[in-house]
Formats: sequence, C-alpha cells, structure tokens
Amino acid sequence: MGHLFSGLRRNVATKSVLIVIVAFLAGILALSITGVLSIYSSIFALLGVLIMTPLAAKTTGETNIDPMEIFGILVFLFTSAAIALPLYEAFLAICIVTIGAGVAGDIMHDYKTARMLGTNPVEITKMQILSVLAASLVAGVGLSVLFQAYGVWPSSSVGIGNPQGALPAPQSTIVNLFVTSILSKKGLPNPDAFWGGFAVGFLLQATGSILSMLGRKLTISA
Repeated sequence: MGHLFSGLRRNVATKSVLIVIVAFLAGILALSITGVLSIYSSIFALLGVLIMTPLAAKTTGETNIDPMEIFGILVFLFTSAAIALPLYEAFLAICIVTIGAGVAGDIMHDYKTARMLGTNPVEITKMQILSVLAASLVAGVGLSVLFQAYGVWPSSSVGIGNPQGALPAPQSTIVNLFVTSILSKKGLPNPDAFWGGFAVGFLLQATGSILSMLGRKLTISA
C-alpha cells in the first residue's frame, strides 16, 4: 500500500511539473507573439511569477498578509539589473508578477480555511480558476470606467494613483516611485534602508527555515 501511494505522489508531482513547464512556455509565446512584452521581458516576468508565488502563498498562509506589489518590485529590480526594460514593459512585468502573487496568496488562504473547515480542496481549486477567468474578463471594463471618471495620474490632477487625489492607491504610488527612479538612472529612492531591510528580512527568513528543519515550531515571515 505504501508503494502505491508513493507511486501516486510521484505521478502527481510529474504531472504538476509538466503543467508548469507547458504553462510557462505558452505564457512566453502568448506575451511575445501578441507584442505585450518582448521575449526577454516575458521570460523574466514569468520566472518571477514562478519564484514569487510560493513566497506569496507562504506569507499569506502564515500571516494573512500578501504584499504582492512588493514581490513585483523585487522581480523588476533584478530584471532591470540584467536587461534594459522600457517603461511600459516594466509596469506590465510588475503587474504580471503582482497578479500571480495575489492569486497564489488568495488560494493558499482558501486552502488553509478549507482544511480547517473540512472543505474539499478540489472545489476550492475549481472556484479559484473560475474566479480568475471571470476577473480577467471584467477587470479591464472596470478600470476603463474608473479612468474615464477620474483620469490617470499624473496626467490628471485627481487621477487614480495620485496621493492627493480621490483614489490614492498607495501601492501604485510605490511601484511608480521605484520604476521611475530605476529607469531614470537615479537608483533606489533610499538604498541604505532598502538593502538593510532586505538583509534583515533575509536573515530572519533563513533563521526561521533552519529552525523549522530542526523541528522547532517557530513561524517567521519576513
């Protein structure tokens, strides 16, 4: 019986890896062929999704907080260090990673709740797939209505994202700050604070992972 379950787990793992590889390649082709992103930007954006979605799922499962735009900014920083990103592609790459991290965090939160309540995780997965498809169909319409009503900052004095406007959107302000600073060659807005926080967070996360491997029940999400 043990061998049977072990074989089933291997089959599921193999199928999951194949699905990820096919989806990854299909995503690169779709983004590059349609002209949304260049081939290199597509590769970096989808690699960022593969790397950041497990982090988003872990963070949301442990703390119920999903700083998804931060994951997008991190991928942008590493990508911009490797290749030259046009402004338009930089924002789109961040959006792709941010949405992927947001969906991953939401799924993990639902899986956690489902386990506590005894809900079938397969049903949760079906619901998430349908909700993502539905959201992708209506999000553009909703944004178009908001843009027409409020305008787009900084072109409009009260546009969406303006800190002093009607819809400030702090997350978009942070993304705009990083993208414009990096692409204009000014560097990070506050490099000492950024890299200091990055180092502290990395050390805390590494410490938590090591303690978990040693059997210590300690949760650290940095």
